[in-house]
Amino acid sequence: MYNLGQVALKKGDFVNAKRHFKQLSNLAPKAVQPKVLCAYAYRQLGKLDVAENYLTQALAIDSRQAENWYHLAQIQVQRNHLSAAINSYS
Repeated sequence: MYNLGQVALKKGDFVNAKRHFKQLSNLAPKAVQPKVLCAYAYRQLGKLDVAENYLTQALAIDSRQAENWYHLAQIQVQRNHLSAAINSYS
């Protein structure tokens, strides 16, 4: 599933990428990377609320990954949730 999701991402096929990463996330609920990649695919599809949810789940598992905080803040800015974005950047 991971490889299929990566191939779909490289092709710009975000619908299939999110499908593969979502399946992987469900199979490995404590794994961070499938959630991050699922968030990326949803963001590319303009589904910012779902993308934010996946990143929040990933950060609940491992809050030490600064890049994920950055991406979360970027989504929050896009959604005009500026105070949340400031907290995420901090």
